[in-house]
Amino acid sequence: MKNLLKLVRIIALVAVIGFSFAACGGGGGGGGGGSWPPANVRSPYGIGGLNQPPNITAKTYYIVGNQLNIAFTTTNNDATKTYLNNWFTSDGWTVDMNTATQASWMKVATIPNVYFALYNYDEDLSVLAVSNGP
Repeated sequence: MKNLLKLVRIIALVAVIGFSFAACGGGGGGGGGGSWPPANVRSPYGIGGLNQPPNITAKTYYIVGNQLNIAFTTTNNDATKTYLNNWFTSDGWTVDMNTATQASWMKVATIPNVYFALYNYDEDLSVLAVSNGP
């Protein structure tokens, strides 16, 4: 049952990312073009201390519902994925999934504050999507 819940969350998160790109025309809605989101934008999603990883060019970030989406390109996905994994695990997040093209982490701060982060890598565009709720 626990794995089924995780799968449903991942499918829902991926769907929201896809619809968000379609609705926002590639981003910009509620965010900033060409920049990593500032700490005051990241903090409500449990990632206030996450600085921009090396080897990336931030394209845009935007908020849809309870989800912060950061879209960017990377010159070295392995280094970016390692950086993100090291940051999330050192901050108390639990690895939820780790494949060649995706990684995800989960953190329960206090009920109902459940944070979920999904890093989806593509050769043209990568997305880090973080939600702050059930």
